[in-house]
Amino acid sequence: MKIQVFQLLLTLLSALAVLPAAPGDAYARAPKAAKANAKADKPAKAKAKPKVAPAKKTKGKVVRKSKAKTIVVAGVADVTKDGKPNVLSRHGIVIDLDTEEVLWARQPDIVRPIASVSKLMASIVVVEKNIDLVALQTMSEVDERVARGGARSRLLRGYTLTNNDLLHAALMGSDNRAVSAMGRSVGLDAKAFAAAMSAKAEELGLKHTHFGDPTGLDARNVSTPREIVGMLRYALKQKTIADIVGTAEYAAKYTVGKAEKQRTGEVVYHSTDRLLKGSPYKIYGGKTGYTDEAKYCFVVAAQLDHGRRVAMGFLNGGGELTRFADFRRVATWLKARPPTAIARPTTESETTEPAGAVPYKDPATAAAAEASAPVFVEAVPGEAAVVGAGAGEAIAPATDVATRTEHPVVTPKPTPAGSTGGSGGDAEDQPKSP
Repeated sequence: MKIQVFQLLLTLLSALAVLPAAPGDAYARAPKAAKANAKADKPAKAKAKPKVAPAKKTKGKVVRKSKAKTIVVAGVADVTKDGKPNVLSRHGIVIDLDTEEVLWARQPDIVRPIASVSKLMASIVVVEKNIDLVALQTMSEVDERVARGGARSRLLRGYTLTNNDLLHAALMGSDNRAVSAMGRSVGLDAKAFAAAMSAKAEELGLKHTHFGDPTGLDARNVSTPREIVGMLRYALKQKTIADIVGTAEYAAKYTVGKAEKQRTGEVVYHSTDRLLKGSPYKIYGGKTGYTDEAKYCFVVAAQLDHGRRVAMGFLNGGGELTRFADFRRVATWLKARPPTAIARPTTESETTEPAGAVPYKDPATAAAAEASAPVFVEAVPGEAAVVGAGAGEAIAPATDVATRTEHPVVTPKPTPAGSTGGSGGDAEDQPKSP
C-alpha cells in the first residue's frame, strides 16, 4: 500500500513539472537584456508631421501659413495706383532718344555723387586722347594707391595687359586700378585725369558734372540723372566704348614675370550691367556705380517695344537689384504707351546713337500713341508712396532726400588725403578694400 501511494506522488510531481509557466512570470524572471530586446521588438509610433496649409495667392504677394508662423513674400507692382511707373530709385529720368521727349522724371536735375558712372567720362577722355589700344601697360603701386578704399581688384601689381584689356576691365568690371593705368598710358596722373574729365564735361555742356578723381570713389564726383544720360549718349558715339559697354563677358589676358619665369593668365569679366544677360530688350550699353554716399546708380540705353529707343538714368537707389528692376518697370509701363515716332533704321556704319526720327505708323497702336501723355514728372516719394520692395530691393528713407530747388545740390564733404568718398567701385557692387 505504501509503495502505491509513493508511486502516485511521483506521478503527480512529474505532471506538475511539465506544465507551461505564465507569460508574466517568464518575463519577470528574464534577465535585463531579454527585457530590452522585448521592448525593441515593439513597433515605434510614427511622429506626426506638422500640418502646413497650402500657399495662398493674394494680389502682389504670396502668403504661406503654418502652425509656427506666417511667411509673407512681398512683390513690387510695375505701376503705381495712379498709373505711373513704380520706380524705387530716388532720382531718375527717361528720355526718348529719337524725339528727345522726356517720358518720365523724378528730380532729374538734382546733383548727386555718381560713383563708378564716372568711368564713362574717364573712358571718353582716354579714347579722345588716342590711347593705343594694343600697347602694353604694367600694373603698378601707383594704381593700387589710386584705387585704395574701393572694391577688390584682380589686376595685381606686375600684371601686364593691353590698353584695350584695361578699357574692358574699367567699363565692364568697374576695376579702379584699370582706370589709373589707362590714365598713365596717356600721360595723366589721377589729379590731371580728373581735371581733364571735368573739362570735357564742361565742353559737353554738362554744367553740374564735376570730378574729384577718375575712378568714382571720390564723393566730389557728381552729376544729375539728366546729365549722366547725356554722358552715356556721347560715349556711345565712340565705337570703341559702345562695343565694350554692350559686351556681357570678356577675358582680359595678362603676362607677369620676366624672361624664363614669365607666365600668362586671364581675368574673366562679366559686365556689371546685368541687363546684358537675360533681358528681352536690345541693350545698347550702360554703366553701374556704387559708393556709400552715391548708393546704387545706373545709366543705360536700350531699344524697347514698338522700336522705341530710350535712355534711362537712375541715382540714389536703395538696393543692388533695384536699378535693374526700375528699368524693367519703366519698360513695362512704356509698352502700353506707344511712341508717336521712332528712329529710322541705322546702317552698319552708324553708331547706336539715333540719327533722326520718322513717324510711327503701326495701325494697331497709332490711336493709343496719339492719346499718350508726354511726360510724368514726380516728386520724391515717401515710404507710403511705394507699392512694395521685391527680393534684393530696398527703400531708402524719405529723409535721405535733399530739399528741392531749381538745381538742388547735395554738397559732399571734402575727401581727406589718402582716403576715398566711401567704399565702392562696383565689381559689383560690393564695397570691399583691395
